Amino acid sequence: MNRFKPVGWRNESYRHSLASRGILTSKKIDLKKYAGVWKQESVTPEPWFQKGCKDVKAKYELKPDGNMKVTNYCGNRKIVGEAVPLSKDNRKLAVSFGFPWFPGKYEIKKVDPDYKHATVTSGEYTWRLRKIK
Repeated sequence: MNRFKPVGWRNESYRHSLASRGILTSKKIDLKKYAGVWKQESVTPEPWFQKGCKDVKAKYELKPDGNMKVTNYCGNRKIVGEAVPLSKDNRKLAVSFGFPWFPGKYEIKKVDPDYKHATVTSGEYTWRLRKIK
């Protein structure tokens, strides 16, 4: 029995409707596809640690151990950290920048099927990102 009721003129499921609009991808995030440089399109609310930042970017590099090297840029300033997957679907990550005993919780909420746009959260903050490399 299909749990999802048909919606829309194409009689598609709600999940398929979201996926076709680039709002939802498969359940598991492919970290190899997620790797790259993401530009911040917006953030709400503005984090204290980004006050005055222009041209905010994050570079994610997949490491052989399955973790990711994360380099955040604020103009010409940068900070390097590491993201460790916490869930089997790779949506939840523990990210630390110099304080490994106190990692931040990072969650990939939405990513389009082509890994060009993403919405991520950490605590009260929500970022909308666009992949540029």
